[in-house]
Amino acid sequence: MCVSSVAVMLHFLLVNPASSLAQPAGVLAVAAQCTLCTVLPVFATMLAIERIGAGRTSYGGDGGSDRDDRAAFVFLGEPVSGWQLAGTGWSSPAFMC
Repeated sequence: MCVSSVAVMLHFLLVNPASSLAQPAGVLAVAAQCTLCTVLPVFATMLAIERIGAGRTSYGGDGGSDRDDRAAFVFLGEPVSGWQLAGTGWSSPAFMC
């Protein structure tokens, strides 16, 4: 991940002028948040694999999208269709996690 990030940044600087990095504060804040929300989970997953092993780590993250869907329904009031329920497997054991 670190090597590919450096490669992308280097490519950007070779193709674009450095002045194109100047953005409004709101854009920079969203970019920082997106970076943080991408980098931290990756490093947390790597630490979890190191500490408890790949099998247990994958089991812990198995129902992530199901939990996201339920949280969106409960907290954001997003509608849920029958197709979504069937597709995400809300009747599976992961629903109970």
